[in-house]
Amino acid sequence: MGESSVKALRVFPNADLMARMVAAEIADHLEGAVDERGWATVAAAGGQTPRATYGYLARLPISWRRILVTLTDERFVDTDPLDSNEQMLRETLLRHRAAEATFLPLMRDAGLSAAGKGRRLGLPATAQWTDDLILLGMGEDGHVASLFAGGQSADEGMHIDGQKRCVSVPAGRSSSAHPGVSLTLSSIASARRVILAITGRVKRRTVERAISDDLFNTMPVSAVLRHARSISVVWAP
Repeated sequence: MGESSVKALRVFPNADLMARMVAAEIADHLEGAVDERGWATVAAAGGQTPRATYGYLARLPISWRRILVTLTDERFVDTDPLDSNEQMLRETLLRHRAAEATFLPLMRDAGLSAAGKGRRLGLPATAQWTDDLILLGMGEDGHVASLFAGGQSADEGMHIDGQKRCVSVPAGRSSSAHPGVSLTLSSIASARRVILAITGRVKRRTVERAISDDLFNTMPVSAVLRHARSISVVWAP
């Protein structure tokens, strides 16, 4: 994986237009993957920013029966909408047309083989697993998924050549007091496509710093921008 080609943000005048356009981009990419090999997968971010995107995406007429949906990170909690990304996804994305998609909770995704994932979509055991698209959000401190600078999750999850798909996240290393699990840098960077969607002036300044400077040790988003196979960054006020 070489240095990312990201040089600037794609700026939208408002968050609603950004959500519509990101939903359309995700749909096009997933449908292209289905046309290419008969199936596709998307890893979806938690948080507030992508909720509107999921609402639009859920209504788009793509081949949802051939699409597997998972998460970028999750907390070890019951499906409480305040703390569970899975519950948020069920309330926003896995409805309407997208109710036909196959959902794979990240806790099970972490330990499931490529063949096991493929069987969820009725694929042959020889089907090679890949993440077609990952939708990421970002915190004001530059964390992505539940990868934070410093601590256990950074030590285990920020190796670009790492073999783990997921890493455990100790309690207190996120906006929640609950422990959890997160995709690793290597798994994010190897996806066919990554979209980083952010809103607000503080996050814009953060990601612009990450684009222009080498902040790998203090800002996980910098590492994603540098190493992602293919990435776009979108922003709205």
